[in-house]
Amino acid sequence: MKPLALVMVAACANPSPLDPLPPVASPPLAQMAIAIDGRADEAAWDHRAMRGSFEPDTEVRLLRADQLVFVFVDVRDRDLATADQVELRIGDVTQVLTTATPATPMLARTITGTVDDPIDEDVGVRYELAVPIAALGPPPTQLRVSRCEIASHPDPDRTPRCGQFAATLEPTSTIESR
Repeated sequence: MKPLALVMVAACANPSPLDPLPPVASPPLAQMAIAIDGRADEAAWDHRAMRGSFEPDTEVRLLRADQLVFVFVDVRDRDLATADQVELRIGDVTQVLTTATPATPMLARTITGTVDDPIDEDVGVRYELAVPIAALGPPPTQLRVSRCEIASHPDPDRTPRCGQFAATLEPTSTIESR
């Protein structure tokens, strides 16, 4: 069995391939059942998860289990729009997440606010996913979470704000090899 170690890369809109990588760190085991419900209300998400963030106002959290990698993406957006999307790439798995993404046993979302209503003030949308380690492909596994914030109403003076979070998952010694 081989666990995953995580190498964090600076999260910015245009990361340089010449930026040095920080030391390897291992994403923690959840040590409890994680319900894929879009809330991340288990204690492990607050106390054990590795965290990264990027602009526009997005947080990424990671946990692992023996056969799964758990990913939680918290998008804070005061003006939710149908056009808003988060792209998650983890190894060989790519998932485009939107406010209309349907729930599955391995993916859930919660929306706080109303989509495409520029009059109200929204809080955001949260996505919670479980990704089978066997689906990730051969190591090292690249993780990239990116998003662009787009206004729900046309504004020629407002350009989308985009950013990303990137990391590398490396096998080590307690998660079964693929």
